[in-house]
Amino acid sequence: MMSEAGRDKEEELRHAERVLSSLLKQKLAREWFGVPVDPVALGIPDYFTIIHKPMDLGTVESNLKANKYSSMDDMAADVRLCFANAMKYNPPANTVHQQAKRLLTIFEAKLMSLQRRLEQKRQRALHSKVLGGVGGAESNGSNSSSSQT
Repeated sequence: MMSEAGRDKEEELRHAERVLSSLLKQKLAREWFGVPVDPVALGIPDYFTIIHKPMDLGTVESNLKANKYSSMDDMAADVRLCFANAMKYNPPANTVHQQAKRLLTIFEAKLMSLQRRLEQKRQRALHSKVLGGVGGAESNGSNSSSSQT
C-alpha cells in the first residue's frame, strides 16, 4: 500500500509531466531544446568545454516517464539546466539565448501556478482531516435551504 506522501509525489510528478508536455507543444521548445545538443552537427566543437552538464527537454521527458525524478523540484531543476545551458553558451543577442529565456519564463509561470494549485489542494485535504466531519453539511459545502422555495 502506498503512503500518502508517495501518492502526493506521484500526483505532483504527473502534473509536472503535463507542464513539460505543454511546453514541448511549442515548436521552438521541441525543435531546439527537445533533443541533446549535437556539437558536431551544429559546428560548435567547444560546446562540452563550456557546458559541463548537458540537458534537454526530451531527456527530462524520458526521465519523468521512467520515474527517475524523486520530486517535481528535481524535474524542474533539469528543465532550468536545459535553458541555463542555452543561455550560458549563446550570447544574449542570440536567438537561441532569447528563446531559452522566454521558454524558461513560461515554464516558471506554469510551474508556479501548478505549485499553488497543489498547495491549495493539500490545505483543503488537511482542513478536511482536522475537521473530521465536524459541521456536517457545512463542511461539505451543501446548503439544504437553497433547494427550498
